[in-house]
Amino acid sequence: MQPLVALFAGMLVTAPTRSHRPPRADSTSSCGPVADRLRTADTARIRSGAYRLTMVATTGHIIGRRTSGVLQLWPTGTLDRSPTWPGERPPAGDTAEVPLYGATDIDWQAVGAPVENADPSAPRKSTDEPRTDSRDPLHPGVLVLIQNGQHPGSRQTVLVIGTLSNRRVDDGKEGLDGVGIALWVRRITDAGFDGTWKNWGLLVGGSGYFCSTRTRI
Repeated sequence: MQPLVALFAGMLVTAPTRSHRPPRADSTSSCGPVADRLRTADTARIRSGAYRLTMVATTGHIIGRRTSGVLQLWPTGTLDRSPTWPGERPPAGDTAEVPLYGATDIDWQAVGAPVENADPSAPRKSTDEPRTDSRDPLHPGVLVLIQNGQHPGSRQTVLVIGTLSNRRVDDGKEGLDGVGIALWVRRITDAGFDGTWKNWGLLVGGSGYFCSTRTRI
């Protein structure tokens, strides 16, 4: 019996140890759908900073595909100026309705989103849709809009991306045509925000849900 006892003891000594730490969360694989209805409190606010944004397609020609990238958000200000068109001005008092602007490097084709990124070397007009990676505060790739902010219980946060509505310019023109999408925020937590997405302009493409998690770059 002694040889067997010695062999068993040796197995206990040499057996590999397992870590008791939980596996690190993967924002891409852990992203799940949320109910497509307003359920964020009027007091909830999206914070500026860096996020890991995951987009998942549930309609379109590539259902089930997902992609992930960086979303960066900054506060808007009354003194914001465009480095490309310095003569333009933001609408007076618009920071209440558009508190944040930003940029993202998401691969839109991966989920069939109706977003177009023009050739960065090609000339751009002030009236064009901004590129989604644009950090121009008056022509940002991402713009956070507050809808129904004056009606308790109906406040809605929407991120428009690559649309004509991204033009934060006081020139009397409105942009509800063309390409681009919107992210309707349905849940805001300390860790980030989640919701649903679909086209914002007239160009229809895929749609689905998204998740974002605050991170550091």
